[in-house]
Amino acid sequence: MRNTDTGFSPRERRMALLAVIAAAALAIAGLGLDRMNGPSLGLYGQDAMTSALPGVLEAHPAG
Repeated sequence: MRNTDTGFSPRERRMALLAVIAAAALAIAGLGLDRMNGPSLGLYGQDAMTSALPGVLEAHPAG
C-alpha cells in the first residue's frame, strides 16, 4: 500500500508525459509529411492524359 495520496508514482507520471510528447511529435511529423507530398490527384495528376468525350461540350445536371 502506498503512503502518498496520488494515484501514480513520479516515474509513472514522467512516462505518461513522455508518451504524450512522443504521440504529439508523431502526429506533427505525419502532418508535415502530408503537407510535403501534396494532395493525391489520382487520374487528374500531371502525368495523366485526359481527353474529352466525343460529342460532349459541357456537363449539365439531369432534369
